[in-house]
Amino acid sequence: MKNFYSKNKIINIINEKYRCKNGRINTYLIKWFKSGKFNKLYKSLWYYTNFLSNNSGITERFYCIINDIKKILKCKKLICNNFVKWHRIKGKYKIYCSKSCCIECTAKSRNIGKIRSEETKEKIRQANLGKKQSKETIEKRVIKLKGQKRSIRSIEWCEKISKSNKGKKHSKETKRKMRLTAIKRIEENNGKVFPHFNKNSIFYFKNFDKENNTKGLYGKNEYQIKKLGYWLDYINFNLKLIIEWDEENHFKNNKLKLKDIQRQKEIENYYPTFKFIRIREKFMELNYV
Repeated sequence: MKNFYSKNKIINIINEKYRCKNGRINTYLIKWFKSGKFNKLYKSLWYYTNFLSNNSGITERFYCIINDIKKILKCKKLICNNFVKWHRIKGKYKIYCSKSCCIECTAKSRNIGKIRSEETKEKIRQANLGKKQSKETIEKRVIKLKGQKRSIRSIEWCEKISKSNKGKKHSKETKRKMRLTAIKRIEENNGKVFPHFNKNSIFYFKNFDKENNTKGLYGKNEYQIKKLGYWLDYINFNLKLIIEWDEENHFKNNKLKLKDIQRQKEIENYYPTFKFIRIREKFMELNYV
């Protein structure tokens, strides 16, 4: 046990160093510190949650340690013996293993499907006739239901909604708002957003800056247009130049994809005085040192 922290010490360390503002754990930091003095924390998490699969994340393992869970949880339905899944968005285990189990159990508790006589229906109607809820009652109900599913939806109803939304196209403004909310959500959950970049492009941009005696933003220092929610592969404010590095997944039938063309137009409208250049990796001769 000398090689591992106690459960209480793990909880204290994570709460002090790896908690975000919204209460979630910054899993990126723990993954980076696998080596050195942080390796002990990483191993301790795995030691106390060895009953979980290798695919289970740090948040799930930490949840098990806090709540003293020592085995995989099963479905709340008595007859069902299936294991429940981890809910990554909510950061806790699901109560039921499937939608059908959830609908069946909650329907019984809420008397859904119970057959009432006409006399009983009439009595309920007369009792509630002319009743008005006060503002306080309405406010209490809104607070109680906030962030909860207000109604249990059947599988047929879900399929109808799915079919009605198929092929639906979002406007440019809607897409922009969706990008910004996604970035905001990642920042709240993990502390910082790290955009992907092509390692081959770094070599090219370094040589470009040396030859032109200038300094642009690229790689780990990629520039973000916060209003649009885009990161640029290379931008140079002195030369008023934007360069996009295109891999083959940006092309279809040897033509640039429509979403990349639209993205370019948005960036050009945002920086009308800048020159925009696209480089296709396929045609570049890269000489590595």
